[in-house]
Amino acid sequence: LGTTSIPTAESMRKMMPKEDVWPISDTWFYHDFHNGQKEFRTAIDSLYGKPETPDEFCIKAQMINYESHRAMFESWNSKLWNNTSGILLWMTHPAWPSTVWQVYSWDYETFGSYFASKNACEPIHVQMNLSDNKVSVINTSLESIEDAKVKLEFFDMNGKSLFVDELIKDITLNKLTYFFTPQCPANLPSSFLARLLLTDSKGNEISRNDYWKNNSTKGDFKSFNILHKVNIAGNQIELNKQKHLLKFVVENLSSEIAIAVKLNLVDENNIVVLPAYFSDGYFNLLPLERREVNVTCDVLLAQELKVRATGYNLTESIILKIKK
Repeated sequence: LGTTSIPTAESMRKMMPKEDVWPISDTWFYHDFHNGQKEFRTAIDSLYGKPETPDEFCIKAQMINYESHRAMFESWNSKLWNNTSGILLWMTHPAWPSTVWQVYSWDYETFGSYFASKNACEPIHVQMNLSDNKVSVINTSLESIEDAKVKLEFFDMNGKSLFVDELIKDITLNKLTYFFTPQCPANLPSSFLARLLLTDSKGNEISRNDYWKNNSTKGDFKSFNILHKVNIAGNQIELNKQKHLLKFVVENLSSEIAIAVKLNLVDENNIVVLPAYFSDGYFNLLPLERREVNVTCDVLLAQELKVRATGYNLTESIILKIKK
């Protein structure tokens, strides 16, 4: 499979002269954006609205990066023990700075495609089929889990719970375990978040998976564009100097969902430091929700670094100054 996977706007600016970054020019074609990738651009315009800046284009493209790559691997998951033993990507990364076929980049930046693939390929994974809404757990490990609970919950853009379905069941090792197909209510809003959560018998989280769903005839997510800008904050937990590992908590301080939260390490000049490997990216945070995130970086101790947050409806901000 070959897929378009747009970089971040900052990676794009490294690839070409400033004057060629926007609007899309034939310099993009030189970086594999063949014929302007009309189908991909049409999908962005129809789903999220026509972008006016390279930053807007790239964050909207990350939404498609995430959805398309997760769908590829989850479709494989759904047939993994039924005549589908593998999936082949055209390539995982290009040596030449490119706009396509990448889950990570020539400059070591990680995109929505990277985090989607990482999510879908976790050893024990909860998912919902896009075609029929069947909720299952894919267990490629050699560990069985007794009394595991899968919870499906729908939220509106203000984080209000709209619908809940859940079931407790044993999960068999090296097998797909079907849980349920939800009977969704008819009065759902045009856009809503469907969150799946898999926990063990003690309530410990094993797997989490968010899907943006649409209940309108247009089938788009242009309502995202009228949301207020949200603010998030970070709080340092631990700095492991031997492993060059930082643990911290990120929290949504606002009354609306934070969409596609992307974290980067930046230096004192707000220049992104790469490579830096975060445990999660392009994730959603409900209002007042907190999530622990890890990042490893070889120069974590050598420089004065900060954690910067961006996202679909985020005010770009420094959320944490790393304390040594």
